[in-house]
Amino acid sequence: MIKKGTLFIIISIISVSMYGCSNKQVTADKQATADKQATVEKQATVEKQATAEKQVIAEKQATTEKQSTTEKQSTTSQNNKTSNKTTASKESKNKTVVKESFYGEWIIKSNPVGSSVTAYGSEDIKNIVGKKVTYSEVKASYGTNICTNPVYKKSSISKSDFESGYRVNFSKLNIASFPLKQVVVDGLSDIGSRFYVKDANTLLLFSGGYFFELDRLN
Repeated sequence: MIKKGTLFIIISIISVSMYGCSNKQVTADKQATADKQATVEKQATVEKQATAEKQVIAEKQATTEKQSTTEKQSTTSQNNKTSNKTTASKESKNKTVVKESFYGEWIIKSNPVGSSVTAYGSEDIKNIVGKKVTYSEVKASYGTNICTNPVYKKSSISKSDFESGYRVNFSKLNIASFPLKQVVVDGLSDIGSRFYVKDANTLLLFSGGYFFELDRLN
């Protein structure tokens, strides 16, 4: 039989032993919890840092793209300006180049050559001879008959078409070569609205069945 004193000692030892184990378990649980929390916090910090880095990269990329777009727009604008200047320069040169040989002031000479069918009498011819005719980019005129911003419709006519079309005494016109440049002035009515370029200083104006020779004044 165990004595009361001995039993008390045994119970005390067991209690202390169980208490110690319990404390160790609590400490271990606390440590595990702390470790988990530290891991979570570390992972959160890493993720936060990664997110911040991604944001910085995205902002840099956006800035670079914006800068690239601005540079492209600037380059395009500059190219357009250069292109416009070049086009304007070409147009200006073209205007100089396409100055027509028949531009200038002309005077109608006497002794017109009639075709097979005529509409003017001698008095009409007197009124026509000596009049000035003007052809330019901005104006075409015969006396008081004036057309602003005329349109010159140019074509060429062969010798055979010229002779068969007008049935005129060809030798009297003294034309050196064919084809002739034919010009119809859209906007100018009657006299001066149709002529042929004989040479640099002579035109043949056709009106009323007659060919009037025009000499250049300037």
